[in-house]
Amino acid sequence: MALCSSVGALALPSELIVHIFSFLSDRDKLRASAVCSRWRECLFYPALWTELKLRVGGGTNGGGSGSEQTPRLEFLMRKFGSFVRELQLEFAPLDGCLSPLQHGMEAVESDPQFAKDAMVTYLDQVLCVLGSLRNNRNLLKLSLYGDTCILQDDGILDSSYLSQVDQGGKRMKEIQQLFEEILSNSRQLKWLSSAFMLGVVTPCSLASLSNPSTSSLEHLSLIDNQLPSLISTIELERLIHLRSLSLEFCDFTSDMCRLLACGDRTPLHRLSLLLNGAALDVKPLDGTATEDDWKALYTSFLYLTPFYHACRFSCSTGYTVWSHNLVAISRLRGSNLKVLEVSEESIDFDPDQSVYIEGDPVHNLVKEVSLGLGRVWHPSMDNSVVLNEPTQHFHREMQSFSAGM
Repeated sequence: MALCSSVGALALPSELIVHIFSFLSDRDKLRASAVCSRWRECLFYPALWTELKLRVGGGTNGGGSGSEQTPRLEFLMRKFGSFVRELQLEFAPLDGCLSPLQHGMEAVESDPQFAKDAMVTYLDQVLCVLGSLRNNRNLLKLSLYGDTCILQDDGILDSSYLSQVDQGGKRMKEIQQLFEEILSNSRQLKWLSSAFMLGVVTPCSLASLSNPSTSSLEHLSLIDNQLPSLISTIELERLIHLRSLSLEFCDFTSDMCRLLACGDRTPLHRLSLLLNGAALDVKPLDGTATEDDWKALYTSFLYLTPFYHACRFSCSTGYTVWSHNLVAISRLRGSNLKVLEVSEESIDFDPDQSVYIEGDPVHNLVKEVSLGLGRVWHPSMDNSVVLNEPTQHFHREMQSFSAGM
């Protein structure tokens, strides 16, 4: 600030002030804007904010509770929502509800208002963001992640809570309509990602995507384990230049696989599939890709590997994994699998296979997996080190993997 004053900061033209801002970090931009009102006005010049990365949630980066962050979010979206080119936003307004879970479900069940308030905050913040983006025609990248899946699985965010805070589903319908407006108003969208955003995306949402954006879209990720398939083969067929796709395994059908294998399309470079154990109980696997479909996809794109296996596999007590599946995973991924964390209590041995194996089954498993990985491996003895948020980890891995197109 002393330097700015000494060279006559007040007399600098706006173009030069904006140029100075362009070399500063976001935090330094905010500090420099305190020089005077002219510098503060230049702070919000569109060229300085082409990319915006935000995380909203209690306890994150010392940001306080989710509801306390709503005014800040409203300010930022009001200033930048209409022109920002790339928006990467992680919603975690329910973080405040996670702490009682460490002491058991009783803490939450005894105070249902806790979950209701979290739901209200979530709906308010989603409406704020989508409402600010509805008329943005320059949007290139929209990435939304909602850290709500854990609470959904535990039954905290079930339909009863939602109906109490959103009677008649009016606010949820407004959210879905705003999301469709964003897609229909877009003209050059290249990246669209919505993962575990409660109620935002429906099976009809993608039909709203404008024709210009169907030609420009290169990455698509639609994942929500609470809904049926969010994309159909017909909608996928419109995305002729798609290079990266992320879906739930149950939603990747045989028809989709054959479509992506066609030689008249832009080759698919990245494919991320989330195998969700809970979804397997409610979603049929009859229409998923067959072995012949996968062969056709591999044959079409020999120069790249279109199928993505996460570089980390983890399993904790509550979930079990067959020993022979662990061996298969280690052989399939080999040294590329950087982390394989499975607690010993989570490993189950097929009694039919154990008949043909001599010696200690655990010892044999350790030996086979170690050979497959090309390094010494042992089951995890400490459940605390096993990944307890696999969906969040999948989202981050998918983002990194797909960004490498």
